[in-house]
Amino acid sequence: MACALVMAVARKLPDWLGFLFMILASGLIIGVGFAEHVYKFLPLGFACLLGTIVAWASGASAKPEGNDDTLGGTADAIPGWAWAIIAGLIVVAIVITILI
Repeated sequence: MACALVMAVARKLPDWLGFLFMILASGLIIGVGFAEHVYKFLPLGFACLLGTIVAWASGASAKPEGNDDTLGGTADAIPGWAWAIIAGLIVVAIVITILI
């Protein structure tokens, strides 16, 4: 219910808020990884954080998204070169996670 209320308000806010939600979600992954000593969370958290920054810097657009139990953002209109960088970050994060 609270998430639905937040999303109703968020739909009226600027598009950059979607990127902010993605950055906050990435920070949460990183924070939980450090706090709980679950270091396998860290590569994915940092890859998501860097991927969000790459998407934002590339000129992509974003919007807040969510439903009753999730809150985040979605990006679209990401240029191909930025997609390649983001995909590379995710692949490297997966490999590092496996090796940890």
